[in-house]
Parts: sequence; C-alpha cells; structure tokens
Amino acid sequence: MRNRRWIPGIAKNAAIAAAALGLGLLLAACSMEVALTDVSSEPRFQPLIGERFEIIGPVYAYGIRHHSGAPVEYVTLLPPPGIGGYEVGFEAPLATGSVLTIAKVVKTNLVFDNGLAFIVTLEGTTLPAAVPVRVELNRGNEGNGSAELNPDIYRRVPARSR
Repeated sequence: MRNRRWIPGIAKNAAIAAAALGLGLLLAACSMEVALTDVSSEPRFQPLIGERFEIIGPVYAYGIRHHSGAPVEYVTLLPPPGIGGYEVGFEAPLATGSVLTIAKVVKTNLVFDNGLAFIVTLEGTTLPAAVPVRVELNRGNEGNGSAELNPDIYRRVPARSR
C-alpha cells in the first residue's frame, strides 16, 4: 500500500521534466539562425520563378538586422499588424500597384510556419537595391496552397507578351 503514494509524485516529476524539456526545445528553436535552402529547381516550384504580382492590399517592408547597431541584412514584406523590436531597422509602407517578381523559392528551417519563402525583386519602390527582399509565406502572406501568395494582398500579373 505504501508504494502507491509514490506513483503520483513520480508522475508529477515526469510531467515537470517533460514540460521543462519542451520549453527548452522551444526556446532553442526560437533563437536558432534561420537557414535558407534554394529549392527553385524543384519541379513544383520552377513555374513560380519569374511570376509577377501586383500589390493590391496593405503591405509594409521591414529591414531586418541582428541587433540595433547592425546593418540591415534583408527586407521582409508583411501585411498589418506587422512586427517591431530591435531587429527592425526600418519600416516602410509599399505603394499599391508596386510589382514584385519571384526570383527564388527557398525553404526555411522555421518551426511554426510552412517553411517556404520567396526571394523577390520589387518595382515601384525606393527600398535599398543591394538588400535581398523576402516574402515569407506566413503572417498573412500565405494563400490557400503551400506555395501561394494571399490573393487579397497580391494579384498575379499576366505574363507579358513577347
């Protein structure tokens, strides 16, 4: 009979250990460097390269850096509400009618999204040309499919006739 009192204590300690391990893994995932792998040559992504989209909804460009004194490493495009913090070097609204062209499709190692982003070029903006621009398919940018943009914000521009 005495040993039965130990079981709830063991279960409680195991639950606490599992929660601590889970929290530790979550924190490690949040602080890890984002790795990008170019998957543009995969058959399902090849047709996306060169596709053009007009911005028809509210979108902001955020210059992202490692810390407040560092230069901007890349620009990410996001619809409201957007982001803030020391990593944001600048925030600039993009004009409706600006056009982006998909240059690459990359996979990310981010844990809580679909893991895809587009590297794009932009027309009709004054953003720094030397800094890569990403559209990560999360936070409102994603459409219905795994590699689609939100049609309420980005409208596909028909291919130019040659």
